[in-house]
Amino acid sequence: VFDSLKSNGEQMRALSVMNNQVSFTISDYKGWENTWSTAKRAIDAVLSFLIIENSIKRIHINYLNRFYFDGPINEADISALLKKNSYFAANAFNSRGLWHNHHGFFKSSKSGDVLENININVLDREDIDSIARCRAVDIMTSLRLDLDNPIERSDDMILRIEEELSCIHNEDKNILIEILEESVVSRIPNLTWG
Repeated sequence: VFDSLKSNGEQMRALSVMNNQVSFTISDYKGWENTWSTAKRAIDAVLSFLIIENSIKRIHINYLNRFYFDGPINEADISALLKKNSYFAANAFNSRGLWHNHHGFFKSSKSGDVLENININVLDREDIDSIARCRAVDIMTSLRLDLDNPIERSDDMILRIEEELSCIHNEDKNILIEILEESVVSRIPNLTWG
């Protein structure tokens, strides 16, 4: 439906409508309230002219949080960023090299089952303007809510979508708080238990 680009050509935000999916993407996250306000206007506009014959049965939210180590790659210490807990393979913290960890599970919520995926990639990146190659950690979280009571076509459809998205957004914040070291959590604005 639309695609907005930054001055360097990178995607800033986009809204797409496919067969059975409405998707909103934003690359410059400025907090939940600002992001949802922008997404809500776009999604509501699309919902108002789409003919929806079926109900909404699934809501999905994805985040990519990227952290860069300041200093030489060989001195990067993952334990300065991540807590040792059951989300990670125990031997990952002994590695000074690159690694990947994938963790997924279902949880029950008041609205249905939530599939939570947490993917951690420790990698070396060269895509930072004017900065030499450095160690980075990508934390990709994906939460998919399968609704027990689908959202039917009605005037308050966007309100129900907002309610469900807010719940899984808060769960995403809780996951970050559980996996990040407290010293890191304290430096991220608005990262509090949801």
